Amino acid sequence: MSRHRRFLETIRREMREGTYRDWGLDEDETFDVEVHVHDTLLPTEEPNDGIISFSAELKANNQVVGTLQGYLVDTDRADINNVAYFDFFDAHSQTLYDYGSRLFDLQDEQLNAETMQALGWTDEPFGATTFIIIDGVEIIKKWQGKRLGALFVDRVLEMIGKGYSFVAIEPFPMQFGRYRDSDSHLPDERARAAEWRSRHLRDDFATSKAAATRRIAKYWKQHGFVRVGRSSIWVRPLCKYDA
Repeated sequence: MSRHRRFLETIRREMREGTYRDWGLDEDETFDVEVHVHDTLLPTEEPNDGIISFSAELKANNQVVGTLQGYLVDTDRADINNVAYFDFFDAHSQTLYDYGSRLFDLQDEQLNAETMQALGWTDEPFGATTFIIIDGVEIIKKWQGKRLGALFVDRVLEMIGKGYSFVAIEPFPMQFGRYRDSDSHLPDERARAAEWRSRHLRDDFATSKAAATRRIAKYWKQHGFVRVGRSSIWVRPLCKYDA
């Protein structure tokens, strides 16, 4: 069992046994995870057919304390529809193109050598190009520092990850993401930004984007993710292959 897996199993055992007060949790806390997959009833005729968005909520005593957004990616759909990988990713969004161009050789339409190395694979196994993207994880500040983010991600992957070969994530500190600024000329936008910051941003968060990014990357490295070359993408296999 890997180090990150042992760590998560220890937290889960303590939570089940009610011995996790050191994590700042109460014995009567109950946690639930809800996952919502968003897709159309019929396959679309768009080049990006095969990319499905999903979201999840982490609830403590029925109150939302964490959110997650991501994508389920099946490049086999591009092969079936005779769509080039470049068009498959690019037609969806800049985010998906960024992931696709860093994980794949878009000309050869295969995982690139750096991704293969990060996953520990010597040859691309059958079905290796179905994968999950975790595009954002947010935990409100009351619950930060308790490793709930890693537990949350792992539980979501257990719920929807069967049949997918790996998961990819771009570690990015949320204080430099959406709602980081409040200088919008729209009152509603300023109000949403202020409300989000009050719920999520602690006073001890790093003010240096580079330092904060390194800290987040270290966090996910502790939980089994490996950096793809010198890119900003990190990956972790979901299945074991003998290739």
